[in-house]
Amino acid sequence: ITKEPEIEIKNGLVNILNLIKLFIQMISIVSIITYNIWWIGLLILVLYIPLVYLAIKNGKTNYQANKDVAYHIREYEYLEEQLLGRESATERNLFEFSEFISQKWEQKYNISRKMQINAFLKYFAKIKLYEILITVIIIIMIGLLIEPAIKGKITLGLLMSIIGYLLSLISSSGQQLTAYIKEFIKGKEYLNDLNCFFDLREVYGFNTDPTPSYINLHTIEFRNVSFKYPDTDNYVLKNLS
Repeated sequence: ITKEPEIEIKNGLVNILNLIKLFIQMISIVSIITYNIWWIGLLILVLYIPLVYLAIKNGKTNYQANKDVAYHIREYEYLEEQLLGRESATERNLFEFSEFISQKWEQKYNISRKMQINAFLKYFAKIKLYEILITVIIIIMIGLLIEPAIKGKITLGLLMSIIGYLLSLISSSGQQLTAYIKEFIKGKEYLNDLNCFFDLREVYGFNTDPTPSYINLHTIEFRNVSFKYPDTDNYVLKNLS
C-alpha cells in the first residue's frame, strides 16, 4: 500500500485533527440554526447522516481498491526501473529486452490505471451526486425562509445569518467532510493491516540452510552445452560435456 508507513501514520493523525475541527465547526453551525429555526436543523441532520455513512462505506471500498491495484503498481514500477535504471543499462544493451519490458510495463500500467479510474468513478457517482442533492435542498430551504422574512416572522439579520451558515455547510460538506472521512477510514484500515503484519509469528527454521536429507541431487551432468551472448560470434561455452 505504501513504501513509507511513518508518513502514512503521520498523515492519518493530521487528518483526524482536521476531522475533529470540522465536526466542531459543523456542530456549532447546526446548533445555532436549530436554536433559531428547529426544523432546518433537524432537516440538516437527516441529510448529513446518510452522507457520513456513504463516506465511511466508500472509504473502505477505496482502500480495498488501493490494495488491489498496489500489486500492479509495484510490478510496473519494477519494470520501469528495468527500463530506465542505470544499474540495468548494461543488460538492456546486451540482451535487448527493452521492447519486451516496455510492452509488459504498458500492460501493467493500463491495468492499474483502469482500476483506479473505476474506483474514482464509483466514489464520484455515490458521494458527489448526494452532495449535489444536499446543495439543492439547502438552496430550497433558503428560498423557503424568504417568505417568513418578508412577513416579519424572522428578522432580516437572522435570515442573512442563517443563509451564511447554510452556505458554509455547503462548502464544508462538499469537499472537506467526505474527504476527511474517507482518509480517516483509509488510515484506520491501514493500521489494522499493519497490526496484523506485526502480529505475524516467525516460523522456526525459515532462514536455516537445508539439511542434506532434503536434497536428492547426486550429480549434475552437462551434455554438449554451448552458449554465446547475443550479437557475438565467440562462444563462451561450446560443446561442453
